[in-house]
Amino acid sequence: MNYIYKYKLKFLFLVLFVFSARTFSQAQAKEVAVTIDDLPVVTIFRDFQTSVEITQKLLKTITGNNIPVTGFVIGKKLYKDGKIDGNEINLLKMWLNAGLDLGNHTFNHPSLNNTDLETYKDEVIKCDDILKKILAEYNEKPEYLRQPYLQFGKDPEKIKSYYKFLKENSYKMAPVTIDNSDWIFARAYEIAIRKNNKALQDSIAKAYIPYMISKFDYYRKQSNKLFSYEVKQILLMHANRINADHLNELLAAIKKEGYKFISLEEALKDNAYKHEDSYLGNAGISWIHRWAITEGKKREFFGDEPTAPKFVMEAAGVKSE
Repeated sequence: MNYIYKYKLKFLFLVLFVFSARTFSQAQAKEVAVTIDDLPVVTIFRDFQTSVEITQKLLKTITGNNIPVTGFVIGKKLYKDGKIDGNEINLLKMWLNAGLDLGNHTFNHPSLNNTDLETYKDEVIKCDDILKKILAEYNEKPEYLRQPYLQFGKDPEKIKSYYKFLKENSYKMAPVTIDNSDWIFARAYEIAIRKNNKALQDSIAKAYIPYMISKFDYYRKQSNKLFSYEVKQILLMHANRINADHLNELLAAIKKEGYKFISLEEALKDNAYKHEDSYLGNAGISWIHRWAITEGKKREFFGDEPTAPKFVMEAAGVKSE
């Protein structure tokens, strides 16, 4: 074997190694799209200043970290005394001025489990009418819909007709793969604030970040068990005070886990989202679990999902997740 041949062989092995390493790295990439529900704000406090503060804090953290976010709007939250409230509209415009996307979360946030299809279509259209007017000022239009409670019911024909309706109205479903109960933490957190119990408030906040990261770890493992790789995840959160106060810490923890933040549009390019979904149950669950049920996975597949600590659920007045 002459010197030139040896050199070419070594170079070929080097190229193959670099290519394989890059391919492996891409295959193992950890990516997540952040989506935030119940805009403009969900809070137990009724004063508008609280809504402004929550919105400002959320947007400061989101823009400061330069991450794409899609927020989902509940139409009825934009009304006061039966009329459109300009203050609430301005909260949404703060999101748009920050360069973020807004989607449809229906008008009254009903469950499709117990709502007839025609009424439910009206829920989507009623919110759509409001969003289109707001987004038109930014030369945009609503593109995604987030299903309230992540519920679709048990009637396959009803579900099929519903998806057909969404397509006819140029909507794409916004799935969720990392589901969680941030709402329980948020409720407990605000109740502690209302009671002026700073120690409890701090304890709830301290438990929140590890809880959320445990959910990331759980759904990462679930994805790998189902697909042999981690899908481009879609995280569900809410526009609440605990996220406003601690989102920066949470984003830092997510980054530490190795995740890159991507848009909802980019996440949906993952082929996993083309997977058949034949789940026909009452529960609102992660799409990873919907796909797993479609695949016929048994009970043991779903075990050990993290739950909120008992003291947080008690503080929130919630008996179980």
